[in-house]
Amino acid sequence: MANDHHYPLDRIRSASLGDESDELRREILADTTPVPVFGDYKVSQIVTIALNPSSKEFPAKKSNRRLVHLADLGLPADYYQRGLDSMSEEQAKKILEHCVQYFENNSYKWFDTATIAIKNGFGASFYKKDDTTVRACHTDLFPWATRAFSTLDKTLQQKFKKENQAFLKWFLSRDIVTSIVILGGSTWKELITDFEFEANHRERPVMEDAPVFEYGHVMLGNVRKSYFYSSKGPSARGSDAYKKEFHEAFGEFIKNIQTRIGL
Repeated sequence: MANDHHYPLDRIRSASLGDESDELRREILADTTPVPVFGDYKVSQIVTIALNPSSKEFPAKKSNRRLVHLADLGLPADYYQRGLDSMSEEQAKKILEHCVQYFENNSYKWFDTATIAIKNGFGASFYKKDDTTVRACHTDLFPWATRAFSTLDKTLQQKFKKENQAFLKWFLSRDIVTSIVILGGSTWKELITDFEFEANHRERPVMEDAPVFEYGHVMLGNVRKSYFYSSKGPSARGSDAYKKEFHEAFGEFIKNIQTRIGL
């Protein structure tokens, strides 16, 4: 239980960044803070996962704040670029508090689309206001807001993943987590190089330009978890109507699999 409190705080303080290259640390957007989790992870049975936080999570206007910026804490905008370790536990707690309360405030519309699938599939929601019996939270391959992942040097992509790998494995393998929902082919491509996946069922919905849906199990060290994967996620190209259609189909896929295997 102690790790449930201290591991996320250690991840936010990130003293280990001092051991990383200047090149990697320069890619972290100035005046941003790491986002190890979106939502109340201590009560969430479902975890969705994608690549890394969007720069849009850190709008310049204070009135649009979603998360804590370094400036809000009186810390320099290049705090993480310097690889400093002087952040207080109270400052880290403030960052984590806003991460946990993220969906009760000004959340990014990306999550509204993702919610369609998890609500249809699990009867779950990120949002406390939905009053579902099953809760969901979100994490990423790494917690740093950067330029678009696809534009990063391939070596840096792997270094960012490795820098967060221990935290990610711990986060996904916690006892409360029953299912992991993998959103998008880019996320999938990165995960399969780090973890062992065993597919049990795969299909495509009947629709134009259909994504691939897959169900199976993933090994996280000695821990085995169920996963559901869609080759397209909320960042996929296409209209809002198209994204809604295939997320609804993904939710039906999840629901049908759970009925079939008695989850």
